[in-house]
Amino acid sequence: MVQLTTAVAILAAVAMAVSAVLLVRRSVPIPAVSVVLPGVLAVGLSIVLATATGVLSPWTAAAIASAALPVAVPLVGVTRMGPSPAAATVGAAVWAAIVVPLGVVGPPLVTRACAGACIVEDFGGVFPLVIGAGAFLVVPSAVTIGRNRMRSGTGHRLRDVVIASAFWLAFAVWLTALEGDLDEYTAPLATAAVIGPALGAVGWVLADRIRGVQITARRALRLGLLAGMGGILSGVAAVTTPWMLLVGVVCGSVGALTHDSRGMRSSPPATRAAVAALVVGTIGALVPGILGTTLGFFFAARIDVILAQLGVAVGLSVVAIAVSIPVALLLRRRAAAVAMR
Repeated sequence: MVQLTTAVAILAAVAMAVSAVLLVRRSVPIPAVSVVLPGVLAVGLSIVLATATGVLSPWTAAAIASAALPVAVPLVGVTRMGPSPAAATVGAAVWAAIVVPLGVVGPPLVTRACAGACIVEDFGGVFPLVIGAGAFLVVPSAVTIGRNRMRSGTGHRLRDVVIASAFWLAFAVWLTALEGDLDEYTAPLATAAVIGPALGAVGWVLADRIRGVQITARRALRLGLLAGMGGILSGVAAVTTPWMLLVGVVCGSVGALTHDSRGMRSSPPATRAAVAALVVGTIGALVPGILGTTLGFFFAARIDVILAQLGVAVGLSVVAIAVSIPVALLLRRRAAAVAMR
């Protein structure tokens, strides 16, 4: 069964990637190689590392890492400058080859190393896909100032709704397939995977409306969906559905407050997105340690999970930032070459 669900997860990740490409191609065309190369590296190397350590099923590792396909789209899109996507593709490939395998296999590896003293819970890969991607983008995003024009949206309202809905549905299928079986947890997973992102969108729009932020409702809904998705990844299997729906609202609201805060408004769009991903991802990562039914502080009076989750988030962020510095230097050289033309 796990082989079948892994195949379903990979197909859903491909559908998410296609939807993401369609949403941004009006402003920044994303060639297939810029998505496929990072995806193949992430899945292949995660399988290798999972097999070598024995802490995670290679099938599960492949299913989680397959979401590197859609995540690679904004990574390439916000760092692409000029007609050639080569430098941006290299950057996404570095993230996929280093950060994703470490983020996928790292949590169970830390749990085993703790020998019962701590637990790291990450059902949907918030560490590599949200925290790791956000941290990786922080330094390179500074190079994109004034040189990148990626925007989401096709310019046609109905088309945007259809594509965004397809992405949302594919995400729900992907996250549910990570369970690896059809059992009593499938329905709650699917419910959280569908409604959680929707409530994230509601939270983002409400935060914007209350503060009077000038942003279109369609863009706020898309950003809120992503914030809700990032917020529920880690704890969706460890936390009951009502709590996860609340997490979706909170992450949508906090994502909006971070993305459009006074201190961030003058920053490049890529930097704002990176910091928002870091904040939302960290909140999502802490959820199992706070609200987990059997391992959270609220229900089980355990503090070790919170500390372990935070430690892995900080550690992976440091690694992601470190490996992104050579990428930022490459992008700066690319930006200089474009400016000389």
